[in-house]
Amino acid sequence: MRFDDVFWRDLDLIDLRSREVERPHGWIETRAPAGWSTARVEAWLDWAARQPADLPNLAHRMTGLESIEDVLDGGVAAFARRTAAWGFACGAFESAGEADRFAREVAASILLGLAAPAESPADGARRHPVAGDPIAPAPPVARLSLDDPDFETQMSRRRAEARAERLTRSALDLLRDRLSEVTAAVRRCEGDPAACADPARNPALARAMRAAREAGADDEALAAAVTGETGMTGAASAALRLEPVLADRTLVEASSLSARALAAASAETGALTLVFSADDAEALDRLRAAPRAALDLSALVSGEGEADLERLRAVTRLWVTVLDIQAGCAFHVEAEAARTAAALRPACLSLAGLGRAAVLAGVGYGGEPGAAWAMGVQAVMDAAAWSASAELARRVHPFVEWPAERERLIGRLEAARETAAALPEPFNAAADYAAALKAAARTGLRNAQLTGALDDAELTLRLGGAAPGAQPWPGPKGVFETGDGELFQGLTFETSALLRRHDCDVQAAERRLLGRRIVSGSALLDLERLRAEGLTDHEFDLLDQAAQQVDSLEALFHPAVLGRGFCRDVLGLELGDDDVLARLAPEADRAALSAEIFGHPDFHGWNGAEALPPALLSADDLAARQIMIRALEVFTDAPVVTTTQLAADQRDDAAVRLQAQAARAGVRSVRLYRRPAPAGALFELPPEREAPARPAAAEPSEPRVVEKVIERERRRRKLPDRRKGYIQKASVGGHKVYVHTGEYENGELGEIFLDMHKEGAAFRSVMNNFAIAVSIGLQYGVPLDEFVDAFVFTRFEPSGAVTGNDSIRSATSILDYIFRELAVSYLDRQDLANPEPGGDRDGFAQPAVEGEEAAVPAARFISKGFARGSAPDNLVVLPFGKKEAAPAPRPDRPTAEVCPACGDLTLQKKGAGWECDACGAAPMMSG
Repeated sequence: MRFDDVFWRDLDLIDLRSREVERPHGWIETRAPAGWSTARVEAWLDWAARQPADLPNLAHRMTGLESIEDVLDGGVAAFARRTAAWGFACGAFESAGEADRFAREVAASILLGLAAPAESPADGARRHPVAGDPIAPAPPVARLSLDDPDFETQMSRRRAEARAERLTRSALDLLRDRLSEVTAAVRRCEGDPAACADPARNPALARAMRAAREAGADDEALAAAVTGETGMTGAASAALRLEPVLADRTLVEASSLSARALAAASAETGALTLVFSADDAEALDRLRAAPRAALDLSALVSGEGEADLERLRAVTRLWVTVLDIQAGCAFHVEAEAARTAAALRPACLSLAGLGRAAVLAGVGYGGEPGAAWAMGVQAVMDAAAWSASAELARRVHPFVEWPAERERLIGRLEAARETAAALPEPFNAAADYAAALKAAARTGLRNAQLTGALDDAELTLRLGGAAPGAQPWPGPKGVFETGDGELFQGLTFETSALLRRHDCDVQAAERRLLGRRIVSGSALLDLERLRAEGLTDHEFDLLDQAAQQVDSLEALFHPAVLGRGFCRDVLGLELGDDDVLARLAPEADRAALSAEIFGHPDFHGWNGAEALPPALLSADDLAARQIMIRALEVFTDAPVVTTTQLAADQRDDAAVRLQAQAARAGVRSVRLYRRPAPAGALFELPPEREAPARPAAAEPSEPRVVEKVIERERRRRKLPDRRKGYIQKASVGGHKVYVHTGEYENGELGEIFLDMHKEGAAFRSVMNNFAIAVSIGLQYGVPLDEFVDAFVFTRFEPSGAVTGNDSIRSATSILDYIFRELAVSYLDRQDLANPEPGGDRDGFAQPAVEGEEAAVPAARFISKGFARGSAPDNLVVLPFGKKEAAPAPRPDRPTAEVCPACGDLTLQKKGAGWECDACGAAPMMSG
């Protein structure tokens, strides 16, 4: 492969400055591009520190990278040199000079911000690139599928394992922190080392040890922590967690039981990826062995909105070569991944910064224009990638399993050529696909798959925030860093370029987004009143300075800004931090004041939004992202795996909805992940009350019973003005009694009225007031059970047989009858009822024909007046609605009857006759 100095000659345009960066072992001095943030530089240094450093035997000494040996601590030069050395050893280059030129181009493309590789293990398993080790056949794949009858059980097990792993990780993190505090308590101590390591003489060490014990540390771990040896390090790097699950799209759209189980397990583990075809499942399996890299598309679009497609083709060709060499010389955590890399040489090259590039190009994110533009750019990159693969196959040889994959790959390229032919210029990549097809038919292809996209936070950070795949536009404003390391907010490059391109008022847009960042000139604050409160020019200067550094009203109007002495002595405030804001801005609209000082998040709702280019108003919701994913997936080998995140407090129903929505949107893969809980506590627990210290008693005291009286506020529950209930007429011992009830909306008893006829005025008044007292007790929350237990079986006249009631046949008093009736009707106390033998306990008449039960008109139980005639006349109560028959009385507890001689409920059947236990009478009774 031959490469020209396309990117190396542009390296002079980059200002490589020396800067000091803090590392775990101290501060280092290195060179990096001037426009890169400290976080981006640190991410590259972390990547460089974990890269493999092996070289092939007899590797020639690379030349031409001397000028960048000190850039990013030499990591970029080392990566380019190693890749070129292994490529030359494997025959990718004809001469050492071509390998040197290739290394320079790789290093320059990284420093120009055009590309970045993903991290790979520093050691592990691999098939040697040069030795020619034999490749074992691929083992059969046991794939997860929604059609598996045991799928729901498997998902439940996966979910439980993920929870256990998360809890274990949290416990280990807590234990590691507590042991580190033990070590720090010893190191901070000044004095005799033996005393510092003794918890009896070092109070800080004793507190740290108690906290570590509460976290689960044993004394052996504590002893090791005192000496500074915790023995707990970070976990080793693991393989790419990407397990495909094959499913029918219609089942997922309908949220079947298996799909619901998958959504719950996927959100919990974050490792299950739902796909809808066997080819996509196999492509995801191959991604575990594929080296990955991303090309920053936003760096290839000019300020005028033109995408440099020739530069895109050049950087694609360059990095397909890089990834192919990495497929041969990279290490893998799993042995099966090493076998797949040697046999198929898969790679994953993706576009990054799609949202930024689409806005800068003026097409916007989401919608038809943005989707069409993204599809065209992806087609150009994909066609260039396969052309480079065919060129590599001609230079070296096709991948080992090319004969078995030939038909599939030829069909894939032919379908891509036909689809690309319909794209408009300059995105018509049909000619590039045709060239790749012609070369593939003659010499084969070097890689089984090339393009795709995966979420990678570290890769995104190394590209300056340009995320691989279809991540949305981050918004019109961003955070920038000055030369001395201070952070500030400002308009992004694409926002400023688009505003200037359309002759928009950039300063007005800045005021809208960034706010005025001053308090002394606010139009929403009563400045005269603030001066009357005691604020002087000095305090206003303090607020203006703080407004440049904070982003919320709570942080701006804080006692730490104005000084706690000023807040106490001048404003007269003593307590919480929110008192300052409430005192100085009580009448202001908080949202409007925050927008005036700190700005708005975007242009939506602005009066001048109609003059803005539509791209600046692009939607960045989930639906827009799925539109862009579908556009990219037309020209990718593997699905665009973009994780859909759920909030920490969103549960299974939200996961099921998002999964079904993605399936309906037509994307090729769905991956869910629940974000971990924030650092703070989700629940505010009340403070634990400390028990007061108990004075030591001189001698043991006798145990005491202490009662604690807790008074609760009692409120009377009013009944509705129009209430339901019933009236029961009955006769107790020949005395008529009318019981009226009133109910709440839920059917609970709320009041009773008692009417008796032909009784004395005093007795009737007592009964009426008794009913009022019971009603008031019910409305204040006294349970009906308490009244029932208190008044049943009370004995006084009148008493005896009860007529007119289908449940109560005898009573020992009027109160006994009343509360029996209420207990049966409202508490289902059938033990207090004594219906006639063979009668219906619900009061329904016996069926006219034996073996048949007739329906009863509902008008017998529903008040037409209460329903205001809204109840239909043809409503009936079916017989299957009646209650079950009460269980037969136990033989050892015979049922008592009313004695006709004394009136007590003590008449028992003994032998063949009856005998009263109270008076001893033995009347003759029939039946």
